[in-house]
Amino acid sequence: MANTKITGLTELAAKPATDDILAIVDVTGTDTTKKITVANLFKSDLVGNVTGNVTGNVTGNATTASTATLANTVATADTTDTSCSVALFESASGNQAAKTDAGLTYNAGTGTLTATAFAGPLTGNVTGNASGTAATVTAAAQPAITSLGTLTSLKVATSTPDSASDTGTVGTIAWDASYIYVCTATNTWKRVAIASW
Repeated sequence: MANTKITGLTELAAKPATDDILAIVDVTGTDTTKKITVANLFKSDLVGNVTGNVTGNVTGNATTASTATLANTVATADTTDTSCSVALFESASGNQAAKTDAGLTYNAGTGTLTATAFAGPLTGNVTGNASGTAATVTAAAQPAITSLGTLTSLKVATSTPDSASDTGTVGTIAWDASYIYVCTATNTWKRVAIASW
């Protein structure tokens, strides 16, 4: 093929294939024109600045990334994954890298968030068991304690019974200035006198 200036070559209309060949001048020693495939060209380390968008995967380390834009689409969690990591950020502002911690996990199958401990106010209903000590309970409403050691039922009446056969549910207790009343069976009350000493 006769020598042709680069400007005189036909322009490639499509994206280059990995096995397309490029001409390259090897300037180590005597300048020599050599060939290289597109695939091998992009296997080499890239030294210098890149301006524009990169489509595809990028591996390796960047000395400095002046502007990085994360994907603005978040995929829905796989509902069958029972041990998902939760993204954490070390600051509330600025550009932060996402991190995870083994002490905080999410079960996408059950919707359960698990952590070693929780701190701070808790608003709303708690489903499940709660253990530990609360510094302050501002609005507690517990109609029945169903399990406390060997105690299986305990109810506190808002008024004392009028008679030993007054309406009552087993386990209910009540008191006034003179007696403590205990409902030992349905509509059956017993009482014991109390006094100062």
